[in-house]
Amino acid sequence: MRTITRTKINSLVFIFCATLLFLGCSKDNNTPETSKEAYFKFKLNGVQKEYKYHINANDPPSEKVIHFVTIAAFESNNIATSTSLGFQLVSDKGAQIGTYLNNNANGDQLHATYAIQNVSNGQITGTTTYNTNETPFTFQITSLTKSGVKGKFSGKLKLSGGSEILDVTEGEFSAPYNY
Repeated sequence: MRTITRTKINSLVFIFCATLLFLGCSKDNNTPETSKEAYFKFKLNGVQKEYKYHINANDPPSEKVIHFVTIAAFESNNIATSTSLGFQLVSDKGAQIGTYLNNNANGDQLHATYAIQNVSNGQITGTTTYNTNETPFTFQITSLTKSGVKGKFSGKLKLSGGSEILDVTEGEFSAPYNY
């Protein structure tokens, strides 16, 4: 019998939530979201990446105190088979402009997941995930408005169940809320 580790469960829950979040706001056309207000770019092991599809944040806050911020973007328009990167910040004190670290003692929770869909003959055969459960990651909110979230990010992502590390640098984003 296979044992599912907590890391894999966290990664799968994040991917599932991100997929649901973006299915509800997908566009009917095949045009990438390239407005100045929606961008998501970073370097992965020194290689520049720009994810232009389904860039957005969680639903707009319904309370004055923002307890969570979820950001994700996809490399291609088909989110079922696309590579994606996303992160989620949960803060009991309330998210605000500032810098957040995972693996800290102040009560904030920061998780990042890089997901690669494994496709063979047009069928998804699995998902390879890298996450921040054992590695440092920084998430900086530079703007938090009624229309969305802007910020920067960087850190290390470790292969779930493995030892390979991906280096994420020079990350920046502007993610509108789902309306």
